[in-house]
Amino acid sequence: MIHFFIFGLLVGWGVALPIGPSNLETIRRNLSFGTLSGLSFGVGIVSADLTYFIFLNLGVVAILIHNPWIICPIGIIGSLILFWFAYKTLRMKIGTVKAARDNPLPLWKHIRDAYILTALSPFTVIFWASMSGSVAVSSGNHYELLWMVVGLICAVCSWQISLNTVLHYTHHRLSGRAMHILNRSGGIILLCFAVFSLWKAVELIWR
Repeated sequence: MIHFFIFGLLVGWGVALPIGPSNLETIRRNLSFGTLSGLSFGVGIVSADLTYFIFLNLGVVAILIHNPWIICPIGIIGSLILFWFAYKTLRMKIGTVKAARDNPLPLWKHIRDAYILTALSPFTVIFWASMSGSVAVSSGNHYELLWMVVGLICAVCSWQISLNTVLHYTHHRLSGRAMHILNRSGGIILLCFAVFSLWKAVELIWR
């Protein structure tokens, strides 16, 4: 069974390591609201990836792949959510960024935001769609699926813990202005992701 666990690890790291909207927002929330907020956001990401992994093995992802009329609205909604996160990020001023660490949002809101952002992100859908041929457990063995799920959770959790730990021990070296610049840069990148996602969604409609 160990090879199913290792496979789950590799899939988990494959979805967790690339720098995308979820990782950028994790970094921003850690720097803006504190380490617990970043970790809470990571919990939401893990939950969303786990949902897709289970859906994939139930055949739901395959349905999405072969039905553009379903996946297009998801892409458009995901793009609009990315636009919203980018807008919220870009409108934060230096004073707001500094004050946010003293008055962080409730942890459940970070979990909620992360789940929505990750689950509806077109990049998440594309990743799991590309993995549909390899991750599905053809034998239907529940123990194999369980080991793969454990590996996936360990991989994504280990990345989120490592990322937030590094930020925890380095954020104090950043001035308020530097944090503002990083925050603004993250917002611009999120905006680019949003534009790209919307363009790909509209492209599917016109095919």
